[in-house]
Amino acid sequence: GKGRGKLSFINKEAFCEDFIEVLKEHYERYNKFDVIVIDSLVLISSRRGLPKTDRISQAYEKLKVFISNGIDKKFVAIIPAQLKQDTVNWLRSHPNDTIDVTAGGESAATIRSPDYVWSLFSSKEERNNNMMKIYDVASRHNGNFGDFYARCRLGACHFWSEPDLNNTFR
Repeated sequence: GKGRGKLSFINKEAFCEDFIEVLKEHYERYNKFDVIVIDSLVLISSRRGLPKTDRISQAYEKLKVFISNGIDKKFVAIIPAQLKQDTVNWLRSHPNDTIDVTAGGESAATIRSPDYVWSLFSSKEERNNNMMKIYDVASRHNGNFGDFYARCRLGACHFWSEPDLNNTFR
């Protein structure tokens, strides 16, 4: 519709050595994007056979530079980070507790690199009641993630505020 951009996909294997060049070329030739969503840098490959943690760290650092200085205009980047499995297990067994900044992914860069980190988490019971706990923390700060509940319709990716919800479940 009027005032909306176009959606495009880059659907091929990403390599930490040259994925930024692929993004730049896509921007110049196909779509001058305002928002970029990276599916998962945890899955990034290496042409030189770098180990997993090195690939992930290198990719996050290159993406951070690209977001800051890579093209002539600013855009938003949404990049999923992966929580450690022991953190997920702990959250499942302690649903009323919060997580802290040590709950990062495969490398320290997953927490340090983004400007802001959000985590969406809910138990099966919470999802069945259309509830999602959202954690947020400025990634360069120490301390716990602030958390709150939001109502959600996950099939439609729709979230909304219900002020009394957090009073009820605290």
